[in-house]
Amino acid sequence: MVGLVVVGLLTGCLKEPDIDVDQSEYYTTYFLFYDAGLNFTQPIVIFTGNDENGFRQELKGSANVTFRNTTLTFDPELVEYRLNIDEYVPIGEFKYTGQAGTEYVNEIEQNIIGFPTNFDSVDVNSDLEFFWKGDPLEENEIITLEISETDFQNSQKLSEDEVGSVKILVPDIGFAGFGIGPVIFSLRREKILDVGPNPGVGGEIHNVYISSKEVILKN
Repeated sequence: MVGLVVVGLLTGCLKEPDIDVDQSEYYTTYFLFYDAGLNFTQPIVIFTGNDENGFRQELKGSANVTFRNTTLTFDPELVEYRLNIDEYVPIGEFKYTGQAGTEYVNEIEQNIIGFPTNFDSVDVNSDLEFFWKGDPLEENEIITLEISETDFQNSQKLSEDEVGSVKILVPDIGFAGFGIGPVIFSLRREKILDVGPNPGVGGEIHNVYISSKEVILKN
């Protein structure tokens, strides 16, 4: 079964030990990833100083962050908080609790995407109108379709962000460079919203749903 593993994010710089940032300066970024191929959910929280490009921060003292009342584990190498869940979690609640006990709660909900029934092969000599399985695009959403060789040596990426859209157009030239045979189609649906209650200077909420499938390219 095809699946994508979430392995760290590029938001912000890694921790700068000599900079002491108060929580009133935190920029908080919440992520909720789900990989349908792996049936794997991963909530991740990153605290940075002043904005999304600031240095990543480790929480101080008794401050902590939870998802569905389970405390996220700090990763000292990536300087982020994460939790691994071996099931689909369609909706959940992040809660940051500061040292003084003040709580800041943000709810996040997934929006699924998948492949239509019997989508098993593609004619490389024709344009492909790919209709995903799931709701039309909403505001602040983007859907990305990546087509990759099974060894990931060659890939093509297309995206759609028009509100109300239900498809992605792949022109036949999009298959140039691919051989006939199996490839991996990977869908990524991401919605980005402004964070709600937070201790600092704001932040973002990202919900990301990933679905992948092996498809045969044919003449």
